[in-house]
Amino acid sequence: MKKIRRTGRGVPPSCNKCFQIMKLTFFFFLIGLMQVSASLYSQTTKLKLEMHNKKVVEVLEEIEKQSEFRFAYSSEYIDMNRRVSVELNEKSIEETLQVLFAGTGVKYVIRNRHIMLYPKDMDLYSESIFSQQKNITGKVTDTNGQSLPGVTILIKGTTQGVVTDANGNYSLPGVPIDATLVFSFVGMRTQEVPVAGRSSINVTMQEE
Repeated sequence: MKKIRRTGRGVPPSCNKCFQIMKLTFFFFLIGLMQVSASLYSQTTKLKLEMHNKKVVEVLEEIEKQSEFRFAYSSEYIDMNRRVSVELNEKSIEETLQVLFAGTGVKYVIRNRHIMLYPKDMDLYSESIFSQQKNITGKVTDTNGQSLPGVTILIKGTTQGVVTDANGNYSLPGVPIDATLVFSFVGMRTQEVPVAGRSSINVTMQEE
């Protein structure tokens, strides 16, 4: 049986360089698609609201139910108990927020599906605030080390939060580095844990 001889000494260095350039080009192309997709979501998602004499926080909760948008704000600066009446049909998130906060001095920044609300006198700092956010991950267990699924984790003062999965793990994006996380679960003591710049926070919950 004859052996087949290979000619040449592999791929020329110039081709390797071309291949690397192609991979980088494809990578940046994907990033561009993701950014366009996020922008398109805020433009194409339409909301329908018919709420009378409701608190602002209740309206925001309804928006979150109808969409993938998540809000971040501080109730110290924004009156979330203000009563409003809104009747909107097939409106974008920008149009909805303009109606909801008209004449209040409240402004907003949309980053992907996350929306930060802030008073107008913080306008100069809005971009830097976003740059000081982290994605927090961790695990929640009981005093016996058993995983706790279904634990609610909220950024204190906001409606932004997640629930732990079947293994007690969670991942919460867009968390300010100076925020406080609130962990709550039926039959367990509610815990408030400062983020303090950390990216990973594990919590052990105790029975009431």
